[in-house]
Amino acid sequence: MIWIQLVGLLALLLDVGSLQLKQRKHILGTQILASLTWVTHFLLLGAVAGASMNAVGVVRSLTYYKSRGDNRSVWVMWAIIALSCLVTAAVWQGPVNLLPMFAMIIAAIAFWQRGEQTIRLLLLLCVPLWLTYNIIFHSYAGIVSDLIATISAVIALYRYRKQGFRPAPSAGK
Repeated sequence: MIWIQLVGLLALLLDVGSLQLKQRKHILGTQILASLTWVTHFLLLGAVAGASMNAVGVVRSLTYYKSRGDNRSVWVMWAIIALSCLVTAAVWQGPVNLLPMFAMIIAAIAFWQRGEQTIRLLLLLCVPLWLTYNIIFHSYAGIVSDLIATISAVIALYRYRKQGFRPAPSAGK
């Protein structure tokens, strides 16, 4: 059982680290690795909805990473939201599945944003949903991750406060 929590600890480190990155593309890239690690962790715990929503998170981050620039379609975000609902229905084990689904919907909206500060602020809304799910499924790494991610996001919001809630200028400009 301890090695399952160690897998979760690795996912935790990736999640927390992503919130400290300055550029959206780096945040998304690190989130892809974190989501893959969480998929493994939740599957080992038997928490199918958590694993499934993290798999959707991989699809979301990959899609969003490739959908950058001014010509991206908002339908990409809506497709991820629909995928979250469809996957939840496919693995339905009861109302507890709604917790990671709603967290994934909020994250889909958060990661669609161009402003890094807005991403961090919206991701804070996911914490109570994942925290509850993690308590139910005894994901101790998930519980610690939620608490640390909250602290990390607040620190990052403070660190980059001068940036405000507008998108940061591109690194190449």
